[in-house]
Amino acid sequence: MTVFQFLSSSRKAIAVQPNLEKESGNDYVEYERETLMFTSFLGGKLKNQASDMIDDEELTRILREAKTIAVVGCSRDPQKDAHRVPKYLKENGYKIIPVNPFADEILGEKAYKKLTEIKEPVDIVDVFRPSVECLQVVREALNVKPKVIWMQLGIRSEEAAKLAESNGIKVIMNTCMMAEHRRLIKK
Repeated sequence: MTVFQFLSSSRKAIAVQPNLEKESGNDYVEYERETLMFTSFLGGKLKNQASDMIDDEELTRILREAKTIAVVGCSRDPQKDAHRVPKYLKENGYKIIPVNPFADEILGEKAYKKLTEIKEPVDIVDVFRPSVECLQVVREALNVKPKVIWMQLGIRSEEAAKLAESNGIKVIMNTCMMAEHRRLIKK
């Protein structure tokens, strides 16, 4: 289990990634509860270093307007977050475009080897790759011209964020899209 501690001068909040063996039907039940606690602790805003605070209204707008999500690092393994999150998003009406150089198909969708192979419009590039690879992902994403680069929980790159933002692309870092969708859209 991975534990992230967030401290302030007056309170402490802890977000916990779930022990996958203890799930109870709903994916990420414990994770979601703890993430919501932390988001509430911040006053309904998610802190991103490169971009200013992303408030709930902006996150809701992004999630409602997006239709197509390219998932870089999408996994064939149902036990991995990089499979569970895009599966959840697909089940909730988003078109998912898997990007994985080692797969031909994931979640019943054609998988692309690289972002640059995608020829249709992409609203969000959802990143499930190590932080050190994010700059290269953003360089490729510039050709796809998404509205948003979304780096999943635990993934952060200031350099990649600056490049994206300097090209007019909104950036969200270190944030689970599934948890935010459940919190803001599915309520």
